[in-house]
Order: sequence, then C-alpha cells, then structure tokens
Amino acid sequence: VEEAAIPTIFQINDVFPNPFNSAVTISYSIPGEGKINLMVFDIQGRTVFSSERAGSKAGVLQKTFDFSNYPTGLYLVRLKYGEQCQFRKLIYLK
Repeated sequence: VEEAAIPTIFQINDVFPNPFNSAVTISYSIPGEGKINLMVFDIQGRTVFSSERAGSKAGVLQKTFDFSNYPTGLYLVRLKYGEQCQFRKLIYLK
C-alpha cells in the first residue's frame, strides 16, 4: 500500500460543491506540522464559522460546514497557516 504524498505547498485545494445548498466541504493542503486557522465570513465581514487546530500534521485535510441556518449569499473562507493566508469565495444558494 502506497502512502499519500506529503504536500509541498500550503493551499486551499477545493471547495465543493460551489455554489452549494446547505453544506460545503473545504479541502486544503498543509506541508508541515503547525497551527491552522480556518474561518468563514459573511459578506459584511462577520465570522460565521471558526476552526483552529494547533499541531496539525502535514497532509491533505478537509472540513465540512453546515449553512442550513444561514441566509443565502456570498461568503469568504480564509485559511491561515503560520504567516501564510489564502481566501476563497463561497456561494450559498437555497
């Protein structure tokens, strides 16, 4: 059995589905152990979801968020790893 390769770069791999209806899964790559902060904001900059993991192992990780109690619209996801930060746009349609 071949082990999955450890990612060489930090990145948000995929947001699926997007646009989405009620739940969205965010996949991301971490090249080394470290603190990860994953946040989702509404278009007005208010935090909707926040997930922080200290001491995360290197690899491809994913997190699913349930939006069923939130209004439709545009949201932003921010992934922070060390001093690096990436953003993606989410579109929620009911």
